Amino acid sequence: MMHLQTDSDSDPLPKPRVAVIILNWNGWIDTLQCISSVLQSNYPNYRVIICDNHSCDDSMVELESFFVQRLYLNELKAPSTVIPPGLGNRFASCSVYARHGSLDPSGRTFPKAAILRTTTNTGFAGGNNVAINFAKHWFSPDYYWLLNNDTRVTPNTLSALIDRMSTDPDAGICGATILSWDGNVQTLGGCRYLKWAGTAAPLYGGRPRPLRVGTQDVEKSMEYVAGASMLVSRRFIETVGLMDEGYFLYFEEIDWARRAAGRFTFRYAPEAVVFHREGGTIGSSQAGIRRSERSFYWLCRSRIRFTLRHHPAALPTVVFFSVMNALRWALPSHNFRILTLCIRGILDAISKPRAQAA
Repeated sequence: MMHLQTDSDSDPLPKPRVAVIILNWNGWIDTLQCISSVLQSNYPNYRVIICDNHSCDDSMVELESFFVQRLYLNELKAPSTVIPPGLGNRFASCSVYARHGSLDPSGRTFPKAAILRTTTNTGFAGGNNVAINFAKHWFSPDYYWLLNNDTRVTPNTLSALIDRMSTDPDAGICGATILSWDGNVQTLGGCRYLKWAGTAAPLYGGRPRPLRVGTQDVEKSMEYVAGASMLVSRRFIETVGLMDEGYFLYFEEIDWARRAAGRFTFRYAPEAVVFHREGGTIGSSQAGIRRSERSFYWLCRSRIRFTLRHHPAALPTVVFFSVMNALRWALPSHNFRILTLCIRGILDAISKPRAQAA
């Protein structure tokens, strides 16, 4: 296994190695802003991996230009040893970036970085799985920070996540304080899951950020960590496995948590702050103007797939809730394609429960 030395590798007590994984699909503007915020981190030992999920816009050109022209990094040929065996056919391209010689004009240093491009759109789970496998063979990280590309993080976020995970040897995933652009809470760490409705209840969602947070109270209520920001331990992935790519979009993180039940704990770091423009990439936000029609298909499909696997007794009520929710969106706009896509997603999940998404 290849190991490329980081600046902190020579530290007698090095900080845990972290792979910061950002998935991009036709959203390079958001992705570059996310990367820029990550690069302000005060945590010393991480590498950035961007996985482009087969975008059809200018994402690859803009991402490559960002590293070479704006960060003054040199593009290196990615050694074949960092491509996981048997998965090479999922990489359309793979480039590693690093700085050689003097610092850039601002006097700053930057971590090594990589840009991957998949041969097809593999969905949220598939894109992150590709990046996790790449990171494992590149430098064997202790933690994987899965971060939505439509987020911005504060300099202390990664340090706070690592500090919280280090207090519990059984911690598998740690969540952050996730805020909307206006500063209100989207969720504290994660959510509870309402199995009879097949939907999530974000913790403290929609309220102003509290001045004080009962961390243990949040962790007792949190059934899973929100997918916008998940710090995942290497032991969790080695034990539970990667995310299930059969979901394609939605419910991957809830399924991950259910599969880990009884083996790992889920933690919350209140000082780890992530600003999130929810649904910015795929148009699945609660703001109707940004919700895409196609998102209803994946949401209904994944909800039913998850219910069949983990809560089969709740299937009738979850189907009812899904159809009523689609009607709630379809009726005001007279756009009944939304309802059609929802029903198609339900039927596909029931008829092909083990099928991988195309």
